[in-house]
Order: sequence, then structure tokens, then C-alpha cells
Amino acid sequence: MDKNMTGFPSIDKPWLKYYDSDESALQINAKSVYDYFVQQKPPMNSVAIDFLGKKITYSQVLDQIEKTRIKFLSLGIKKGDVVTLCSPMVPEIYYIFFSLNQIGAVANLLDPRINIEFIEKSIYDTNSRILIYIDQAYEKMRTIKANEKLPHVFYLPVSGSFPRALKMLYDIKNRNVFNELRIIKHYNWLDYKAETSASKGLNNDVTVDDLAAIVYTSGTTEIPKGALLSNKNIIALTVQNRISDFGWDRYDRFLEIMPPFIAYGLLCGIVIPLCIGMQVIVIPKFEQEKFADLIIKYKPNHIMGVPSMMEDLTKNKKLEKTDLSFLKTVIVGGDKISTTAEKGINKYLEAHNCTIKLIKGYGMTEMSSNAVFTKSKECNIDGSVGIPLMGNNVKIIDSDGNELKYGEEGEICLTGPTLIPGYFNNMKLTEQVFVLENNERWIHSGDIGYMNEDGILFIEGRIKRMIIRYDGFKVIPRLIEDAICMNSDVKGCAVVGTNDKLHGQGQLPLAWVELYDKAKKDSIKDTLMILCRTNLPEYEQPVDIMFIDELPLTPIGKVDYKALEKM
Repeated sequence: MDKNMTGFPSIDKPWLKYYDSDESALQINAKSVYDYFVQQKPPMNSVAIDFLGKKITYSQVLDQIEKTRIKFLSLGIKKGDVVTLCSPMVPEIYYIFFSLNQIGAVANLLDPRINIEFIEKSIYDTNSRILIYIDQAYEKMRTIKANEKLPHVFYLPVSGSFPRALKMLYDIKNRNVFNELRIIKHYNWLDYKAETSASKGLNNDVTVDDLAAIVYTSGTTEIPKGALLSNKNIIALTVQNRISDFGWDRYDRFLEIMPPFIAYGLLCGIVIPLCIGMQVIVIPKFEQEKFADLIIKYKPNHIMGVPSMMEDLTKNKKLEKTDLSFLKTVIVGGDKISTTAEKGINKYLEAHNCTIKLIKGYGMTEMSSNAVFTKSKECNIDGSVGIPLMGNNVKIIDSDGNELKYGEEGEICLTGPTLIPGYFNNMKLTEQVFVLENNERWIHSGDIGYMNEDGILFIEGRIKRMIIRYDGFKVIPRLIEDAICMNSDVKGCAVVGTNDKLHGQGQLPLAWVELYDKAKKDSIKDTLMILCRTNLPEYEQPVDIMFIDELPLTPIGKVDYKALEKM
């Protein structure tokens, strides 16, 4: 060890040796994400978005952003107002986000698959002025009515940016649905005409510290919470990725398969690629079985996803003889990847004429998504997740909160310019989760790991009882337990994670149930499964329900989850 090093990663910051610039490069001169985007002088005549074959240039994107901004101004949207978006990734989401950001309004981003009770609660808790949802979610959304609290409800046809022939077919097929929505006063967002009197002036009051978006996460507790992302958070992460220079260049083709309602998708699928000037191939609904077809068709320079997606790709026979030398980066995040799987993917890439290694990342919504990255081959060690992005700091602590030295295993804590200001409407939880230490705010991740003397981070496991599926979705056991316990025959329920053997990555929730009447276990299983399907989104469904005479307890009377996991 260098004699000038203290032995504490957060003080020494040994990872800085991998950067050519210092933290002064993080200086932000933009007041909003939109402002920063325009400052990058996007290549106006180049393709910004390729949506199912329809190519949209940067000039057209900026034109659509301006038209969308005028729509919102006409509807009375002003700085600080919240607009709820409930949609997968389609080009209109790009226009809506940037136009709201230009005004200084906040995009409240929701997964259309979650239950209607949570959606309604989010809309009213955030005092949303407008709801815009994807038309394919109309069955769920039809109960939401425009009123004094929510003046406008719009549906967004997924066909809005389809090529002309495909759009005509889709709209004809769904015209009865559109007519029905009109009757209940849910109007087509694309058909709304802005009033000519709407102001065209720019809002000069927008600042870099203003909120830009709300995304939802289960985080370090079992309470779903809205993470507040500021302009500063989003711009800082964009600048960090540019400084890292791991291969994303202007005019490159980026295959976008992530949803916009997670920080990972918003930042790495919308903002960063456009600010760099890439061509984004937008896929509204990702299907693993079609992943290989997309790669063959579009020949993207960059693909990104969770580890299981890439592992499955290496087993796809369609790519057996395909030259993949067009790939410049293959990135995984959202879950830990085994060293065996990592080596297998790297061997596969080499066999298909790629000169690259798999890039791994680590982060969390509270850090605006990725916070640590395998920036270069020098810090891309098998089993590691790389080094902190420029400006971020990492420390490893013991159970008493004391910082540990290199090689010592403990809880990972992070801070930096992308650390969010807190959770929506929950100051108590914000103060609990974000810890102020020596005048600096830190997030305690709940993950276990260590850092070596080069500043390279290794993840070993999780403290939390959170279950992370193969596709990166986080499952809260308590929500499943609560759903099953709605049945009066259930005495107790405990949900644990079981290894997903089908995908070879991540876990699935397995429910253990104790009944008052043991004789009913053969007849009640289907009822409990239906209860779960009715009350939980698809990614929270238990893979199975097992019955047990008595749930095992610890000496102090708590459910012994470790015993159940071993069973």
C-alpha cells in the first residue's frame, strides 16, 4: 500500500487514478435537463429515435418537444406542477419529459402494470394536474375520472409514432376502445389542440435544484416510496457517464429496452443517449425470445440489461454464427452477476469477434441509478462492479457505523452529486435513510461488499429481505404475505426467495403458509393463488405456495426466514 494512503477508501479515493480529469469537470452550467440537452448541440439532421422502423430526427424531436410544451402551457401547467405518466417507452415519453422539464414541471412516472389503488394514491398524493396513460392500460384506468383535483385525463395511443400503415391498422382495430374512452371523457393526448393564446415564453425561473421527476422504488424499507430526482441529479449522472468515456459516442446505435418509469430507464434510456447524440432504437415491450432478432436486425453498438438477459442471449441459436463485432458495449446492472456467468459471457463475446468485455454497474434509485461502473479494462476485474463514477464516494462500514479498511467486508454506503434530495412527502423516512455524516449526506445501501486497494468494489450479498428477480424487479415479501393473509383460513404466511433455476439468475418469491385447519391445504391453494393474481402485479406473483404445520420461529418469537430458505 502507498505510504500516503490511510487505508480508508472514502479518504484515499484510489479510483481517481483511472480518470484523466478531476472533479472540476463535473461543473454544471445548465439550469435544467432540457437546457443541458440543447447545450450539447444535437446533430439536427441525424436520427434520434428509431421506433419500429419510423426514424425521427433530432430536429423533429426538438419540434415535438416545443409542440408538447405549448400543449401543457395551454392546459395551465406551470413550474412545480406534477403530471403523471403511466406508459412504457414510446417516443412521446421523450417529448413529454423534456417539455415538462423545460417548463419546470415534474414528471411522476408510474408502471402501468401496478395495481390501480397504488396508481390512484400516487396521482392524488402528488396533486397531479394531468394523467397521461398508455391506451393498452385502459381497462385498469377507466375508473379514474377527471375532477377538481385531477382536471385532465388523457390516453396515449401506443401507435402515435408507428409507421403510417401500421398506425392505420392499429387505430382501426382499436376504434371501439377509443370511442368508449371518449364517452368517459378520457381524451386522446395526440388529438389535443393547444389554444393559440398559450404563452410561448420560456420559464427563466427554472433552476438546477428544481425537481424533474418522481420514480418509485421499494428501496431499503418495505414501504414503496417516491424518489425525487432533481435537474442536478440527472445532469450530474449524464456528465459522469461522459467523463467515464466507456464507449458511447455520437451517432452510435443504442438498443433501448428499459422502461421509463425506473431511474435506470429514464437516465440511461432517455436522457444520456440523446445528450450524447446517439440513435436510440426504442422497443416499447421487451421480449427475451425476440432479443436476438433485434440484435440481428438493428446491429446496435450498445445493449444494456440485467444479467439474465445477457446469459439467455448466449444460448440463443440464432446468434451462433453471427458476427457481433459491431457491439461496442454490453452492459449489465440491476442484480449481481456470478463470476461464472460473467466469464461465460466474455468468452461468448470473444468467440463472436468482439474486442470488448462485459461492462458491469452497481447503483440504486437513491443515486439516480448507476453509481459504480467498470470504466475500463484495468478496473474490470471478474466478480467486481468497478469504480465509483467521478464525484461519487464509497465507504464500507461495520454494524456500528465505523468505516472499514480495504478488503474488509461490510455495508456499502454511497454519496455524490446524484444522491437524490429525498422521498416524496416523507420527511421522516428521508431523515432515516439519508444519513448526515461530517456535513455530507450518505445513503446506506443495505448491500454487503468490500473494496480493494485500487478502489474496485465487490458485491457479496444483501442485508435486506428484498427478493430481486432475474429481470431486475424487486419484490417486497410483505406485500405478498399481506395478500395471502386476506384469506381468513390463513393463520400465518412467510415469503422467502428461491433461486430461479429457469433463468439461472435472481430469485422468485416462494410463499410458506400456515392454516388454522390443516385439512384444507389441498383445497385452498388455488384460492390463494387467485387472491395473489387479483391483488398483486404480475412480477410479485409467488412461484408457488407451500403449506407448513407451523412456521418456524426464532428464540425471540420472530419468523425464522433462514430456516424456511434452507427448506
